[in-house]
Amino acid sequence: MHQPSTRCALAGVLLAGVSIAAGSLYLIPGPSPVRAASGLGVIPMQGTPSATATPICSPSGAIVTSPNAGTSRDGLNAVAGVAANDVWAVEYELLDNGNWRSPPLHWDGSSWSIIPNPTPGIHTDFYDVAARTTNDVWAVGGYKPDSSHYQTQTQHWDGTSWTFVASPNVGQGLNNLVAVAPIAANDVWAAGFANNGVAQTLTEHWTGSSWQIVPSANVGTGANQIFGLAAVAANDIWAVGNYNTGTRNQTLVEHGTGSSWQIVASPNMGTGSNFLQRVAALAGNNVWAVGYYVNASMTRQTLVEHWDGTTWSIVPSANTGTGQNTLDGIAVLAADDIWAGGFAGSSPTQQNLVEHWDGSQWSIIPSPDAGSGDNGLHGLAAVPGGGVWAVGSATNAGVERTLTIHYAITCPAAT
Repeated sequence: MHQPSTRCALAGVLLAGVSIAAGSLYLIPGPSPVRAASGLGVIPMQGTPSATATPICSPSGAIVTSPNAGTSRDGLNAVAGVAANDVWAVEYELLDNGNWRSPPLHWDGSSWSIIPNPTPGIHTDFYDVAARTTNDVWAVGGYKPDSSHYQTQTQHWDGTSWTFVASPNVGQGLNNLVAVAPIAANDVWAAGFANNGVAQTLTEHWTGSSWQIVPSANVGTGANQIFGLAAVAANDIWAVGNYNTGTRNQTLVEHGTGSSWQIVASPNMGTGSNFLQRVAALAGNNVWAVGYYVNASMTRQTLVEHWDGTTWSIVPSANTGTGQNTLDGIAVLAADDIWAGGFAGSSPTQQNLVEHWDGSQWSIIPSPDAGSGDNGLHGLAAVPGGGVWAVGSATNAGVERTLTIHYAITCPAAT
């Protein structure tokens, strides 16, 4: 199953199970992809929610039918929206000939439909999408212009059509953009990594007329990768991912000022590998990142970290069962209303995992599964007036299909 857990298996360009060696790129199976604890603590549980906490009321999650562009393998990596009738999701698709293409999906308030977009090479992927307005939407990923290169890809929706926009690369190796965060029409950030022997972080900035590489930070001499971006303001941007020490992966957090990037210390759980997959920001002193860590039993467990304006700390999060638990997406509605999603269990019965923060604790929210095979969520979005969307894939009878779940958050009328 395509699990954005080393954030998207890069459509066969990067293979799961690559050994963890100094300078190597370590990818966990599927779409997801390191920092010493530095004495940073764990936020203690604070009892019951405060009286002012926003109630979840009835989180009625329901599967919504979504189309598939191909017949071999389809799934969704990310979702974003500006209104209840204007939501975008980006997918990966494996064609029968082994090449990939990735047409976006659009929700118009009543149904999902495939929207044509350029296919610049023999192989295209999207890993993230961000919508600032109805006519200013960016999708980022990678593509193969020929059989020997994998280059960054950005496409823009102007309200009428998708357009391929050229973006720079570092060297002739694998270049990939995995996250995007728009601030203004002339101020958009994208990030990922470039691998010319050793993966290094890659950040790019849209000025309104072109994409430009902005040097970003790396830790040590091993692989460094960014998988999530969030912007509080033009001079307050966060990037998260992981770096490799030679024996394990540790969380990687960087802060951007709009012109430069600096490493910020972030904690890790246990003595195994830790990964941060996505990040979301409410304010300069309220930023959340989600991912997973590998415990002593070599089992993935959910990982949630919080920035309070001074330090990053681990916040206890929920797990279910004795199998794998991973968080790959996050969506924020308010300080006491935050959603995270991923998957739990092991193939062939992996199930969707959705968690909610009520201002006091993380707890598991019921989430539907499509059929009895593998299910996994890779992206979440809080849509103004439109509840919460979660997207991913479901595999049944050996066929992987797109999966969209909508949480229509309804509260009973006051009496």
